[in-house]
Amino acid sequence: NSGPTTMSPEDFKATLRAMTADYSVILHNEWTEINLNVPKEDLNTALKLFTELLQSPKITEGNIKSAEAKARKSIDVDENGVIIDANINVAVEKFHEVILEGHVLGKKPMSGNFNVLSISDVEAFKDSYLIPNNLTISVSGDIFEGQIKDKIKTKFGKWSKGAVPASIEVPKVKHEKVKHHYY
Repeated sequence: NSGPTTMSPEDFKATLRAMTADYSVILHNEWTEINLNVPKEDLNTALKLFTELLQSPKITEGNIKSAEAKARKSIDVDENGVIIDANINVAVEKFHEVILEGHVLGKKPMSGNFNVLSISDVEAFKDSYLIPNNLTISVSGDIFEGQIKDKIKTKFGKWSKGAVPASIEVPKVKHEKVKHHYY
């Protein structure tokens, strides 16, 4: 990620390092998850940065190329389908791949999908879906509820609502019992 439009990518990364922040953006089938985990003493800086990230993310060709590279990455499995050298996230991804095979939610972007994706496409998606009345902000840690509510209202209170996109009806996943045994 290049950070918000209010700072350079280098300054964004330096700010994250200074806070010892853990930052990630995860695209799920039905939602996007943006995480910013920081020590308590950096809460105000992090909240300002998080607000800027949500309201004005810097979208670049580099972001699209990075997403393409992730789409190209495959999971290494042996001849029996057992995952080789992976962590729990890869195992969960493979599990979803197996149970959602052939279902619309099981479709994964292919590197070729990114050839036709432009910055304006990504910005249009952001403008349609990343709006205050279509997102949930969760905060956890050693904080007081009243204080954080006030801070969030101050940071996000002037952000204008938008038209929430129509929900897409997704067919139910068909379940069938299949046993797999690997030794």
